[in-house]
Amino acid sequence: VAVLYTDPLSGDRARQLFENIMRQRLERLGASASFVLAALEDEAAVARSLQHLLRAKPTCVLVASTTAPGCFRSAKPNVVDLILPPMLARYRVSGWEIASLGHGGLLA
Repeated sequence: VAVLYTDPLSGDRARQLFENIMRQRLERLGASASFVLAALEDEAAVARSLQHLLRAKPTCVLVASTTAPGCFRSAKPNVVDLILPPMLARYRVSGWEIASLGHGGLLA
């Protein structure tokens, strides 16, 4: 699994906020973050980081941003835990499937 942490001010800030929670989530499913980068939340910086991560051919790529919905930052079970298992099994989760899990908001 590859993880990209982004933040409008510093990618390292996002990494500090999410890394432990993301590690716990992945470990519960028998996975780990093998490739991790932090980037400024800037289109060019994110594109470069994603290209770099994709060269490693990970099972999936997760992007964690400090601007993401609160559930992504929470260690409590939530929609992220519903999406991760099929993604780790290399199932291509559709936008419709993600939207069908939403209740009062959307996590994409």
